[in-house]
Amino acid sequence: MNNVPTPNLSEFLTEIKKIKDNEYFRMKVMTFDNVPWVATMKKNEHYFPTIEHIKDASQPLGWKKIIHECDAGGAREEMGPDELETDAGDE
Repeated sequence: MNNVPTPNLSEFLTEIKKIKDNEYFRMKVMTFDNVPWVATMKKNEHYFPTIEHIKDASQPLGWKKIIHECDAGGAREEMGPDELETDAGDE
């Protein structure tokens, strides 16, 4: 991420929180056949927040969603709009 190695999720989150909303950044990635390439992206926390999905059998859909907020400096669990629509239809 911007020429800083991020070998694990913790270090990735540390670096991504340094990037301001609507700011461009570079991410070096590897394809499945080990070909490196660089992607330039624009961070947009409103439409594309950093979300971690954790397998959790106790959740209705089998996954727990954690949204990592950059402004608040912490993570929070939240249901997405697709889950809210599913829950509302069950009533």
